[in-house]
Amino acid sequence: MRTILVLSGMLLATGNAFAADPIGEWLVKDRSARMKIVSCPQGQTQALWGVIWAESKPGIDTANRDPSMRGRPMLGIPILIDMRQTKPNRWEGKIYDPQGTALISGGGIYDANITLNSKDMLEVRGCFGGLICDGEDWTRITDPNTPPLPPAPP
Repeated sequence: MRTILVLSGMLLATGNAFAADPIGEWLVKDRSARMKIVSCPQGQTQALWGVIWAESKPGIDTANRDPSMRGRPMLGIPILIDMRQTKPNRWEGKIYDPQGTALISGGGIYDANITLNSKDMLEVRGCFGGLICDGEDWTRITDPNTPPLPPAPP
């Protein structure tokens, strides 16, 4: 009987380790936007993509380095691009930074990684030239009424 209990505990612990992933809705650090992360098939593997799902104030993509992309609404723009799991709780891919920082202008796509530190905290980091890295932590949305709310379906 004791063996069955130990094996059951091991299965439960293993199941919990695999249950945590970044798929879902996340609130950015300044609480101005929700991101929705989804899994998309990419050839033989799955990749994560994250889009702006809701905004506290509608934005326009004004700094995009591709002139044909400027002027589009920010709502629905992919921010996390083709993120593939490289280690447990870590994915690497690209990130679109519409705003930039004090050191780097906005509108660029950079190497990035996301790390799930707990089931409700996601570290999002982008790197420019492999030398300058910056990012923020996103919080999982567990209450569907957390603002900003996604637009109502038509």
